Amino acid sequence: MDGKPRDFTEVLTDLRNGRTHHDLSLAMHEATEAAMRTGKMATVQLTIKIKPQGDRQVEVLDAIKRTIPEPNRHPTIMFIDDDNRLTRSDVRQMHIDDLKVVEEAQPKGDLVLLNSKTGELKEVSVQ
Repeated sequence: MDGKPRDFTEVLTDLRNGRTHHDLSLAMHEATEAAMRTGKMATVQLTIKIKPQGDRQVEVLDAIKRTIPEPNRHPTIMFIDDDNRLTRSDVRQMHIDDLKVVEEAQPKGDLVLLNSKTGELKEVSVQ
């Protein structure tokens, strides 16, 4: 024996017959995708516990913890009608029949309106 430690990647691929390595690879992929999608930091943590089991034998336990960022959730502005029901439209405001929302732009919550008479699209900022 040369006294050098065994390469960690070899040990990792032996844990649970390769399942730990596979699960860690999936966690790393999931964390990377979420970090790119949200622009926030993700973490993957591998914990290995080594418990003696007698003469020259140990039990090796692994745990994979991932912290996957969630996208920011933007609030929705709503109004209350005369019967205390929530609605997206202010019932006290004049209604224009020819306009309808065709797309809600994220993340600002702006609206794209379609004038059904003229076919004109207009982006409206919602604050």
